Amino acid sequence: MAGGPQRAKNALHAAITGLLFIGMIGGLAYAAGTAPGEIPDMLGIDDSPADTASGTPAPPQTPAADYPQAVVDGMVQGPQSAQATEPADYTAVGVVLGIVTAVIVAVTVAFFAGRALHRGYRARRAERAALNELYAEALTIRNDLDAKYTAFEMDLEDVILKRPLLADTTDPVTACFYTAQEAMQDAFVRAGRRDGETVQAALDAARAARTAWEAASTHALKRSLTPPAAAEPARARVINSRKFARAKAFFSTALHTRDPLRAGEPEPAAGSPDHDDVSSKVDRVRRLLARVASEDASARERELAIDKAAAILASLRETSTIAEREAITSRIRTIDTRRREIEMPAQKALPVGVSA
Repeated sequence: MAGGPQRAKNALHAAITGLLFIGMIGGLAYAAGTAPGEIPDMLGIDDSPADTASGTPAPPQTPAADYPQAVVDGMVQGPQSAQATEPADYTAVGVVLGIVTAVIVAVTVAFFAGRALHRGYRARRAERAALNELYAEALTIRNDLDAKYTAFEMDLEDVILKRPLLADTTDPVTACFYTAQEAMQDAFVRAGRRDGETVQAALDAARAARTAWEAASTHALKRSLTPPAAAEPARARVINSRKFARAKAFFSTALHTRDPLRAGEPEPAAGSPDHDDVSSKVDRVRRLLARVASEDASARERELAIDKAAAILASLRETSTIAEREAITSRIRTIDTRRREIEMPAQKALPVGVSA
């Protein structure tokens, strides 16, 4: 894109050189068309013979009567014949032609220089528009990805039930996403200069982060707490389905303060062991997390409530392990800390064991 300004500079240099060349030609033409006697007059030089005052004696003057008549006639007619044979004076014509030529050259050079400048301006404007389009595409991808990740991070149900591996940085697929996300943020910092190389790098990084997010999300869904498979025995499938429904209902209740037993499915018969066991656990977890979200709860109270809620949630799965319980506890604490920072930006979450 630098060819336009360079061509304009070359055109201006050519114009200046052309004007100097035309001026030299006009000066030579004017000098050639000037009579020899006129140059000293133009320069203010007196080339007349010295008079007697200068000390040089003047030649003696001979009276005209002493010359023969033929000589006198020759002296009178000689200058007239000499004047008749002198060449015509084209000085004015040369000056006019030089001026006209200089004007034509100057106008032509100015036209091509302006044309080159206009082309360079249009090329730079087109390049800027293309860069802005690429940057807008990269920014759209980044904003969409940030919105999806924030929605996941703030959804207890999604973090613990649906896609728990998205919060586990030890998982290789999830680690790839976090690495790509960090690279994308760094690329956008460098793209602030808005040059072609950095903007393209930001777009490539955003696309790579989006691909890594989709892969990590799909991978996490495959490892999530999902309803029981159809291959399980009918009795176990029914019981586990109800447990999953109650666990899922808890998160909706904790976030939207709804009845914990209204999960959109038929409830077990009142008084049945399954109903009493699951409903009591879900209600207990709901109260514990409500205490965690309370503004007057101390850090120690929040810690105990989170531990108890995690233990109950882990017990809803017959295959739960100590490691799974610890993972659920860590996720609930992370979400609680993030929630408090968002609700009260000026007040950071207190360390564990410190009362509010």
